[in-house]
Amino acid sequence: MRRGLTSRRRIARRGPTHCGGFRTETSKLLFITLFVHIFDACSPSPPTCIPPGQVSAPLVLLVDSHEDSRAIYSVIFRHGGFDVVAAARADEALRQARLTPPDLVVMEMAPPRDGALHALRGFRGEPATARVPLVVLSTVPNDRERDLLLAEGVSCYLTKPCPPLALLTEARRILGR
Repeated sequence: MRRGLTSRRRIARRGPTHCGGFRTETSKLLFITLFVHIFDACSPSPPTCIPPGQVSAPLVLLVDSHEDSRAIYSVIFRHGGFDVVAAARADEALRQARLTPPDLVVMEMAPPRDGALHALRGFRGEPATARVPLVVLSTVPNDRERDLLLAEGVSCYLTKPCPPLALLTEARRILGR
C-alpha cells in the first residue's frame, strides 16, 4: 500500500509533462493510434485503389510517408464525406491519379524535397491532374519554399504538424463544400 502511494506522489511531482509514467506527447500518440485502430475495426478499411467509375464522393489522394498521418487524415476525410486513396510515395500517387483522377491531392513535402517537387510537376504535367487542386503539408516551414510552391500552382500550403480538422476545413474551402 505504501509503495503504490509513493509511486503516485512521484508521478504527480513530475508535473503536467508526464501522464502515468509516459511523456504527454507519447500518451497523445498512443491515444490517437488507439482511436484509429478502434475506428478502423468498426468501419471498412480505405481502399488503396478505387476502380474507375466507383467514386461517389469527392476523391482525395493523400500522399504521406508516415503511416500514422495517412491513417489519421484518412479517418478525418472519410468522416467529412470524402473518399480517400492513400499512398506512401509520390510515384504511387501519380499511378493512382492516372487510373482515377482525384478531386484534391494532399501531399506531404519532407526532406529531401526533390522527389516531392518532381511529383508536383508530374501532377501538373498529367492531363488528368493538371487542374486538380494541390495542398502541400510541409514538415519544414519556409517562406521562400511557400512562395515557390504557390507560384507552381499549389492551392494551399500548410505546415506539419497540421491539425486534422484544419486540413479538412481547407479541403472543403478549396472544393467549395
